[in-house]
Amino acid sequence: MQFAEAIRQDPLLTVACTRNQAKAIIRCMKESLHNKVMHACCQKILHLAMVENLSMIELVIENDVISSVTECMRRHSDNEDVLDICCISHCAFNIFRLPLCIARAREAGAVEALVAAMKRFPTRLSLVRNACAALGLISGTGYTPNQDRIRQAGGIEAILTVIKDHAEEEVIIKAAFSALTSLVEGAHEENLELIGNQDGVKAIVDALQLHTEEAVLEEGCRILSRLSKVPRICELIREHGGIPVVLDAMSQNWEFDELQTDACLILSNMASCGRSCKMAIQNANGIGAITMSMSNCIDVAEVQTLGCRAFGYLANDNFRYVVEIIEVQGFACIIAAIKAYPKDALVQIQGFRVLMTMINVMNSVQGMIARVNGINLVISALKEHRQDVSVQQEAALLLSVLAKNNPDVQELIREAGGIEVTVGAMLTHPLHQLVLHAACTAISVFAMSSKQDQDLVREARGIEAIVAAMKQHRRCSPLQDIASVALGRLSDGNQENQTRIREAGGIELVVRTMGAHRWERNFPGEETIGEKARRALDQIGKDNRENQTRIAELTKIK
Repeated sequence: MQFAEAIRQDPLLTVACTRNQAKAIIRCMKESLHNKVMHACCQKILHLAMVENLSMIELVIENDVISSVTECMRRHSDNEDVLDICCISHCAFNIFRLPLCIARAREAGAVEALVAAMKRFPTRLSLVRNACAALGLISGTGYTPNQDRIRQAGGIEAILTVIKDHAEEEVIIKAAFSALTSLVEGAHEENLELIGNQDGVKAIVDALQLHTEEAVLEEGCRILSRLSKVPRICELIREHGGIPVVLDAMSQNWEFDELQTDACLILSNMASCGRSCKMAIQNANGIGAITMSMSNCIDVAEVQTLGCRAFGYLANDNFRYVVEIIEVQGFACIIAAIKAYPKDALVQIQGFRVLMTMINVMNSVQGMIARVNGINLVISALKEHRQDVSVQQEAALLLSVLAKNNPDVQELIREAGGIEVTVGAMLTHPLHQLVLHAACTAISVFAMSSKQDQDLVREARGIEAIVAAMKQHRRCSPLQDIASVALGRLSDGNQENQTRIREAGGIELVVRTMGAHRWERNFPGEETIGEKARRALDQIGKDNRENQTRIAELTKIK
């Protein structure tokens, strides 16, 4: 008791214990469960000993101190001082998030005891802070069974109540946000939905508005970034004014990489959820904020990836937003990201996707990309990421929209070796339908108006690659469709290609496509696959007697 008084008078006091002394303290704890003061003093001494010697955690595990502390909480559930110290103990014992300690806390009923203490004494600030911290530590890293246990015990509701009741208390909010972060990291969607159903989004947003401290803003944005994975919750974030709050947090901490990453994730998830969220982002100057984040965090690949992703969703079918992205230097940031991370597949993929989206909305973006050497960036990515099917697919599709109806850009692609690497993608990934489809799409564009490009495809063995794709994937109607179109365009006015297609067995495959997929359409209102295959046969046979004869034999035309 004298020692306890010394601790009270000097909070910075530390204790050096031998292992035998620590064992004696633990034995005293277990024998004094009925004596709340003695038990609490022993816990406090053990905390201080652990500060000096972290290896004491081994004794905690060996002697099942976690169960003893939890039993003390049950026996003295009406004493807030004892409960407060017990909450600190659970923080201390789980500070390393060791699987053994976390599992023992669950088995001993620590979760239920902590939640009950929070509900019993909601105005005891130190208690609710320490209980929140303990629940966050006990929940573990990533998904663990303890997350389910905390939810089932009412822990999420208890933490949200703390946030609502103590929104102005920075230390409390920091602990509560940290606990929620642990509960949403890798969590089942059930945890996310529960937070949404309990008006948790409003509580989090309201609390964020009251604080400027970096750690609080970071934890709050981390929680919202995980919640924004659920489309319904994205709408709640918008309804409760979450977008301006996130943008304010970004503007106060441009140099804080983790916060910028989480904020860009929130904005990109929300931009994917439809018109209302996109409008809210644009109205709050979110496009400018994303640009600033990408510019200030050029050394953070994840910010670049998420910034490009957000721009892609915002630009989709929206001319006005594309114009704004360009005006606030967002386009320049996209190009800078692709240049800065040539080996990062995710940056390349999202960068190519947003550029393709912008071209589909505004044709003049083709020329903008060409003027900043963007074509070489795409072709370099095809070479650098030969084995990455997603990069190959997105890069080939981007080349196809870059070249479409633009002879100048098509010439630049040709000069940079774009045709050869596109065919190379097909040869490298003969079993991947999406890569093959993207490459055939690009080849069909290259071949449409340039004999020189038609010849280059043939010389790169592109005809054989297309024929092999049709043979390998006979049931994939979209691939059969675009491959037939590509062969037809390669044949148009090109005797050498017509001959090569016949020798490779391409005529038989186009005839088969015409019959097997006669009435199918890839999109409503467009020609059937059979009609397009019929046109391809006309091009393959034009002014070529041998091909005409072969087509006639196969289609039984006399």
